[in-house]
Order: sequence, then C-alpha cells, then structure tokens
Amino acid sequence: MAQNTFEVAVAGQVAMGSAYVLSVELLSSMLLVYGRGQAALYRSLLFKREICFNVGIALAAVSVLVYDIDKTLPFYLGGAIALSWASLCLGFFCFRFGREFAWSGTFADTESTLLERHLAKATSVPPSGIADGKLTFLSRDEYRA
Repeated sequence: MAQNTFEVAVAGQVAMGSAYVLSVELLSSMLLVYGRGQAALYRSLLFKREICFNVGIALAAVSVLVYDIDKTLPFYLGGAIALSWASLCLGFFCFRFGREFAWSGTFADTESTLLERHLAKATSVPPSGIADGKLTFLSRDEYRA
C-alpha cells in the first residue's frame, strides 16, 4: 500500500481488505466455538472483541506522529505490528493444541476434544480436589493424556 506505483498500491489495498474479512470470519467462528451455544457468553465475547478492536484502532492513531518522518512508515509499522500479533496468536494455539492433535480436525473438534479430556480429568479427581489428604494438580502432560 505504501508504494508509488498505483497498481501495486491497489493490489495492497485488495489484499489488506481480504485479509481483514477473513480474519473477522475466523474470529467470529472461534467465538461461536468458545460460546458453547450459550447466547450470553457469546454476546460477552463479542463485546470484549469490540473493545479490543476499538482500543487497537485508537492505538493506531499514533501512526500519525510518525507520518511526518516518512509517509510510508505508518504502513510498514502497522504491517509489522499485525505480523507480530498474528505470530503470537499462532504460537498460542500451537502450544494449546499440542503435537498430538496434528491439526487433523476442525478447530471446533479440537476444542471439543480438549474440553472432554479436561472434564474427564476433573471428574476422576474427588470433588474437593484432595486425594489422600493432598491437594493434587495435573501437570500439562497429565492434562493432555
């Protein structure tokens, strides 16, 4: 988008718009999964999403300050921040799902499997969380097993 050639700038705009629409669709699908069919929880997640989006837009106003230094710098800065955030999110979900899932199913299937494992582990421990007089916590490997 920060190019002098008109065609390249338009192609950047189209790519940016497409990436935005796809990311909003992905986020909406994720929120549906995390809402677990509960309308109140889903609306709460949507509200938090909107707050985060608006705070991000407000923080982007800082790019006006660097516009006088170089007219392309705000675009490169925004791209670098977006790439960093996307990398952090990808790393989080790779860590969350782990290697045993190997991306074999859909996001909803993977989350359902994690929830089922968590509930199975939670019901196998006495309700108070104390077994033989000791407070027990599951390690990451026990949680995933």
